[in-house]
Amino acid sequence: MDKQIDDIKLLSISEAAKLLNIGRVTLRKLINSGRIKCIQINKRIKIAYKELKRFVDESSYTNSNITAELFDYSQSNIMPVLEYDTTTIFENLLEEYIHGECLHKGQ
Repeated sequence: MDKQIDDIKLLSISEAAKLLNIGRVTLRKLINSGRIKCIQINKRIKIAYKELKRFVDESSYTNSNITAELFDYSQSNIMPVLEYDTTTIFENLLEEYIHGECLHKGQ
């Protein structure tokens, strides 16, 4: 698309939702929360292509950003990140189920 056309191209709710690969209801929630700006023309809501591009650019996280945030969180003293041995937990639950210890009374 031409850069000048990008600046003025307006999309319907359906077109914008399809472009973002989200549902119309989710898009309306983003609009209502102010995260995506829109305009109203004759009772119809339109969203500038440029606005969708801004939203995607601002919402994008790279893996390095996420990794850095997780590392910072794990180094903080706010709340320790608990580790679980899910295999042992699953085996214990399975053992209890096999022996009928998890069955509700009366069943």
